[in-house]
Amino acid sequence: MKKFIYIAVLSLVSFTSTAQVGYQFTQHYMEPFMLNAAFAGTKPCYSIAAVHHNQWQTFEIPNYTTSISIHKGTNNKGLKSYKSGWHGFGAQILDDQLGNFHTFNFSLTYAYHIKVKEHAALSLGSFLSLKRINFNEQRLKLKDSNDPSFSSKDAVLFFPIISPGVAYYTKTFSAGISVHNFFKKQAKSFGNQYGTPSDMNTMIYASAAKKFIYYDFYQLIPSIQIRYDGYEIPSVDAQLTWSYDDMFS
Repeated sequence: MKKFIYIAVLSLVSFTSTAQVGYQFTQHYMEPFMLNAAFAGTKPCYSIAAVHHNQWQTFEIPNYTTSISIHKGTNNKGLKSYKSGWHGFGAQILDDQLGNFHTFNFSLTYAYHIKVKEHAALSLGSFLSLKRINFNEQRLKLKDSNDPSFSSKDAVLFFPIISPGVAYYTKTFSAGISVHNFFKKQAKSFGNQYGTPSDMNTMIYASAAKKFIYYDFYQLIPSIQIRYDGYEIPSVDAQLTWSYDDMFS
């Protein structure tokens, strides 16, 4: 029976080799579109994903990332199609809490796919995003509770944020790289509230995954993701997943 809708719902806890910088999801190979716009429209059906990542649970302030995304390509046959190129469209909502900072991100996506050989394609795409950041000082112990720097509660808006990506994929392999906040949008003084003039970091994500199938139904899927912000040592997340007939893992 042909599958028209692919839905992935994940609840995730992860540990990596360095402190987290930027958004992070484990089992990222299941829906690489969440961090790379070039994967929009790679499946011959609607792809809907809801992901929740919770970490550092011993901290008093919650630290989590939640994402809901949808994307679809104009090629209903995927890599089996005779078409040499097709389009992909998508949207994503991302809610992130990191310490006292709360971020809400809404993105629209476009990607173009080029069939480079049988059952293999190269794609180019980009997120166009609106980001809102709030700072919550309720858990801070201020030396001066009347400090005017913390009197305003206005959110800071960043728009437009351009995040391009490129990907190569086959039926059993995928690899891609994306650059979030390519033009490095700047917050002059965090909404005239906190801090000094600063840039919102540019994040680079690189990932790859390979599916090994044995006995027709069983699969081993090693994958790796590297994240780099231009300042700290790159963070590496390596995984090995076992799956049965794309139903259990």
